Amino acid sequence: MRVMYWVRQELRLADNPCLREAAAAECLLPVLLQPKRGRVERPWWEQREGPFRRRFRAESVSAFASELERRGSGLFVCAEARAGALATLAASLQCSRIVATKLAGSDEEAEEQALQVACKRQGVSLHLLDGHTLFAGAQMAGAPADASRSFSRFRKGVEGKLAPAAPLAAPDKLPPLPALTAEVSKGLERFSPSHPFFAAELRQAQPYAHTFALHGAADAGQARMQWFIWESRCIRRYKETRNDPLAVDASSKFSPWLAQGALSAREVWAEIVRFEATHGSNASTYWLRFELLWREYFFWYARHHGTAIFASGGPGTAAVGPKAVDVGVRSTSVVDDASAGLNGERSTWVGRILEGLTAPQRAAFEAWTRGETDASFVNAAMRELRESGWLSNRSRQVAASYLAWQLGVDWRLGAAWFEYWLCDYDVASNWGNWGYQAAAHPRSDARPLDPEWQANAYDPDGAYRHRWLKQT
Repeated sequence: MRVMYWVRQELRLADNPCLREAAAAECLLPVLLQPKRGRVERPWWEQREGPFRRRFRAESVSAFASELERRGSGLFVCAEARAGALATLAASLQCSRIVATKLAGSDEEAEEQALQVACKRQGVSLHLLDGHTLFAGAQMAGAPADASRSFSRFRKGVEGKLAPAAPLAAPDKLPPLPALTAEVSKGLERFSPSHPFFAAELRQAQPYAHTFALHGAADAGQARMQWFIWESRCIRRYKETRNDPLAVDASSKFSPWLAQGALSAREVWAEIVRFEATHGSNASTYWLRFELLWREYFFWYARHHGTAIFASGGPGTAAVGPKAVDVGVRSTSVVDDASAGLNGERSTWVGRILEGLTAPQRAAFEAWTRGETDASFVNAAMRELRESGWLSNRSRQVAASYLAWQLGVDWRLGAAWFEYWLCDYDVASNWGNWGYQAAAHPRSDARPLDPEWQANAYDPDGAYRHRWLKQT
C-alpha cells in the first residue's frame, strides 16, 4: 500500500498518529501545502500570518523535514493553494490512501471536505486522524461532555472520566519515498532550508527575542517542557505566577509549539502526570492541566459551531455585544452576520468589516493597534505584541476587553489582529477566547476589565509598562 501524508500542524515525530498509521506502508510521501506568496504586498488581514509565526513555522517545518530524512523519508512541498490537488497527485502516484490530522476552524474544515470530495472522485481513501487534541473524537462521542456551550459543563464531562491516550513513540524508521518521475511530480519540490520561500521566512523576526528567542522545532519544545516542569520546577508555582506579564518562567510558554504541533497536548499532559507521580501534585500542577482542558474545549467548540464562532454575537445568539463608552461608538458591525460571507475565507469578511468602520471606530481601532490608547497597560500589551509576537494570557484578556467594551469596536477585528501578530496563534483558542471576552459566547459571563485595576494588580511596580513604553 502506498500512502500520502498531508502534513498540516503536527510538525513532530513523537505522538504523531499519521506516521503511526503509515508505518506499515510500502512507501510514504509526506507533503506540505505551501502556496507561493505573491510579490504584491497585501494588507495584514489578507496575509493572516505575520512575521513571527512565519519564522516559527518555517523553523518547525525545517526541523521536521530533517527528522524525516534521518529516518529514511523526507518532506515535499506542493505550491498548490487547495488541498483537493493532493487527491490528483495521490492518484498519479498510485497512493491508495491519504492520511491527515483533523483541525478546527471553518477554513480548515472546508479544506478537509474539499479533499474528501476530490479523493472520492480519484478513488483514494482519506483518513482524518485526531493528532491535535488530548482526546480522540471517538472518546468525545461517548462522553457526557458538551463542548457546544460552557467550559464548565465540558470540564465536568471529561475530568476524571476520560484519560488521554499515552503519547506514541517516535518511529525509528519510516517507509521509503515512492519513485517520483518528472511527469507525476509536477508542482512538487523536496524541502530544503535554502528554498527561496523558506529562506525568506527564516529571515523574519524571531519571536519573543527580547527575553529569549522562541525557536520552532520539536526539540526546542521538548527542552522548554523539560525546563519548566523538571529542571526549574516552575510548574509548582504556575497558578501564582501565570498572570505576571513580564517574567519568562511565570508561564509555560508551551503554546507556540502546541499551535504548530511541534509538541502535542498529550505529551504535555503525560509529563505533568509523571511529575505529579514523582513529586506530588498541587494547585499549580493541576492548573496547567486545567489550561490544557481549556485548549481542548475550544477545539471541540470550534468543530461543533463552525463558522458561527466568527459571528459578532456568537453561536446561536443575536448580534449584540458590549455597550460602547468613552468614544461614542457601538459594537455593531456593518457586516450582517447572516450575510457576512462567513462560509468564505476569514480575510474576506474581516476586510469588509474594517472598510465599514465609522471614522471614530477606525481611529479607535488604529490607536489600539499602535498602543496609543488612554490605558497604559493596554498600550504596553499592544506594543509587546507587535515587537515580539507574544503576550501573556492576562495581557491578551485586558487588551481584548478594552477594544470590545471600552472602545466599542467589533471584537472580530481584534481577533484578526491577534491572528496576524501572535506567534502561537491557534484558530480555536484565539477566536474562542476573544468571543468569550466580548460576551459573544453562549455561556460567557465576561464583564469589562478595568485596565487601571488590572495594571495595579498585575504590574504594581510598573516594570511591564516601563519595558514597553519607555520609548515615550
